[in-house]
Amino acid sequence: LLFLQLKNVYRKTDWNKKIVLEKDNTSFWKKQLSNETPDIQSLALTMLFENNYPGLPDLLLAKFRSSPLGSVRMQCLMLLRNYDDENYYEALKLAVSDPYELIRRMSVIFIGDTGSDELIPALVSVQFNHAHSKRVLFNGRGSAAFMNRDLLLTEIEKQYEDSWLYHKEDLKPRIFGMANSRVLSDLETIQDASQEDRRRLSEIRTLRNYNYHFHVPEYVEIAANPREKQEIRLAMIEALGWFTHSYNRHLITDMCKRIIDNELEDEAIQKEAHKTIKRINAYQH
Repeated sequence: LLFLQLKNVYRKTDWNKKIVLEKDNTSFWKKQLSNETPDIQSLALTMLFENNYPGLPDLLLAKFRSSPLGSVRMQCLMLLRNYDDENYYEALKLAVSDPYELIRRMSVIFIGDTGSDELIPALVSVQFNHAHSKRVLFNGRGSAAFMNRDLLLTEIEKQYEDSWLYHKEDLKPRIFGMANSRVLSDLETIQDASQEDRRRLSEIRTLRNYNYHFHVPEYVEIAANPREKQEIRLAMIEALGWFTHSYNRHLITDMCKRIIDNELEDEAIQKEAHKTIKRINAYQH
């Protein structure tokens, strides 16, 4: 019955034509935010995003808060990710407790992508409030490795003391284990110029998939050091281009701008710095 109802909705309007002919009609798409079909609401949000609709981040957060539709809330979160602003952070704080499990899973992954200290309480809360969601817990533990270790442990201790869970003593090893995630890229090896280049390069390349945001200041120092080997600098600048949503990304782009503006810098280093800025900016709307 539901399938037939949705089929009738789509038959009433040729949405393929609307996407083309009403592409720039923001008034039309804003009206569709109250459409009875979740897919059309999500489409409307996307079209407003494509049109750079003024105040869209505020609208997306408001829609995330108010919509009873899981797929629409997911679309709001995914679009807010392109802005990476306070609205996005607020949505992530809410998303860790969303009734839709996929939103909870994605939110804890996205928190790890930012590494922001502001989001540590939300990440830790998952361990207490969603112990039944194994995939959410797994992703949350993975993201914990990218957060400030001392602040993470402090927040775990605080929430553990405040927790009303009757069996929290049984959960203690799992919960406190969040703060013991192993860092898979060794900073000391990267910084040690006496190490073989292949070892240092291997550790640097690991950063592409494991963004340790708390070490960005040290990474930037290596990338900007004119006395460092060119191969090491190139690899580090390239790896930092993968920190697209890091709360420390401004340190990376500022470093790249200084390299680009320095006439004494090697051309290959400057080109790599250009690439890294473009990679990071591509994810900022």
